[in-house]
Amino acid sequence: MMLISGASAGLLSLGAIYIPSSFQNLAVPVQGALIVGHGLSGAILSGLLGKLLSDKLADTGVLSAYPVVDDVGLEA
Repeated sequence: MMLISGASAGLLSLGAIYIPSSFQNLAVPVQGALIVGHGLSGAILSGLLGKLLSDKLADTGVLSAYPVVDDVGLEA
C-alpha cells in the first residue's frame, strides 16, 4: 500500500509541474521517462523507505503505544 501511495504521490507531483515546466514540448520518449522516473522515485522514496523506517522504529519499541504495532503483531 505504501509503494502504491508513494508512486501516486510522485505522479501527482509530476502532474502539478507538467504544464508550468513546459514538459509537453519535450519528445515523447523523454516524457515517458519522466513519468516512469517520477513514479519509481515516489514509490522508492516515499513507499519503500517509509516502510523500512517504520519497521525499524517498531522493532525498537518506540511505537508500542500506537495501534499500528498491534496490526503487525509486534509486541514491546
